[in-house]
Amino acid sequence: MRKTAFLLGLAALAACQADPARTSFTPVDGTGFHYVAVGTAVHPAGSKSAEQYRMQVLEGYLQQYHLCPNGYRITDRRTSGINDALTNIIYDGTCT
Repeated sequence: MRKTAFLLGLAALAACQADPARTSFTPVDGTGFHYVAVGTAVHPAGSKSAEQYRMQVLEGYLQQYHLCPNGYRITDRRTSGINDALTNIIYDGTCT
């Protein structure tokens, strides 16, 4: 029983990671982008590991939209609270 509870807890923690389904991506003029991810209490806006994952998701969007083949630069990063547990992390960027 304890093992099952432990495994269910691990699955719940994994599900809290920055979920690509809870993100949005908008190309801007073919040379930039607007990307919004959601930070959670488990993977907050200030977490280095969560930020690395969010950048992986961003790079997936860039590949999907065939944007920034030579790289990109984040020009603005800001947060906006949704509620006590969730935060929008908003990125604007440009291709280099």
